[in-house]
Amino acid sequence: MTKTIALKNFWILSIALILSLLVIYIIQVGGLAKDKYLLRAYEKELVSLSKNNKFLDIDFSKMSSLSHIDQLLAKNSGFVKTNNVKYIKIAESSIVSRLR
Repeated sequence: MTKTIALKNFWILSIALILSLLVIYIIQVGGLAKDKYLLRAYEKELVSLSKNNKFLDIDFSKMSSLSHIDQLLAKNSGFVKTNNVKYIKIAESSIVSRLR
């Protein structure tokens, strides 16, 4: 009788172990599929950013002077040229003058 109980316990533990390993395997395969999908999305984004960088390099080389950089910045990055610039006025008495 103890032999049948030991055999029954062995089969119960074996089935529990197999089921737990199966659950762990399914979880790992799901995580692997998710990581592969994210990796593919990141690779697409990297290719897109590389193409954009290449176009920016070409545009910058075409602009070859500092006077055209404001056009490049306004076109590609959304910067806006300022129209109304206000400077801070400093009183002459607050400026340190050099001694003669």
